[in-house]
Amino acid sequence: MKENTGLKITPRLLGKGKNIALLTLDGYIDTTTASLLKHELLTLGQEVHRFIINFSGVEYVSSAGWGVILGRIRENREKDGDIVLVKMIKDVFSIYKLLDLQKVIKYFPNIDDGIRYYGDSVSASTIEEYKVMESEQKPEEVPEKLAIEDTIRSIVRKNPLLNSFQIKRILQGAEYGIKGLNVFKIYFALQRMGFNTREKRLYFAWQEEKKSKKDNL
Repeated sequence: MKENTGLKITPRLLGKGKNIALLTLDGYIDTTTASLLKHELLTLGQEVHRFIINFSGVEYVSSAGWGVILGRIRENREKDGDIVLVKMIKDVFSIYKLLDLQKVIKYFPNIDDGIRYYGDSVSASTIEEYKVMESEQKPEEVPEKLAIEDTIRSIVRKNPLLNSFQIKRILQGAEYGIKGLNVFKIYFALQRMGFNTREKRLYFAWQEEKKSKKDNL
């Protein structure tokens, strides 16, 4: 789950192939929170190109919010994906219609219809959060004795500006050679560790540098 004071975003994977990302939003999307949604779409979009955005908890969307979504649709469609919206409250839906956005962004009244749009028959009731998927992975895919979070902590300490996708690439590279990873595993690991924003990673790296200087005195 990713959030700031105005917007909370909860991502989940759904569909038979776990290739659809459902983003459940709670709060409002304006110039102060739109960047959070953009980051989410960009990060998860490295591996998933089919998005359903659940607006049931969204009270207001400014032009900046609509702009973020519109800015990602073309690239997703070029990769056989899309972005669809579901479950808007009356006030938000009125703006959606007023702006004629139905000509560009598809809307469905519920999540099941959004799933069916992507050609998947799985009901929304079968949504599995990443922690469930992680528990079902084969043991040999990720060595049991390998402390993934310790490794991520080491990487963040050296370069706190890396995002989930970049950290995944390092973990799969020659130095670590960890198999069976995807961006969602890293994304949720960063959340568990309290590193879910760049500011938090920068603060951690700064604190670690202070400790190191102190120890060397």
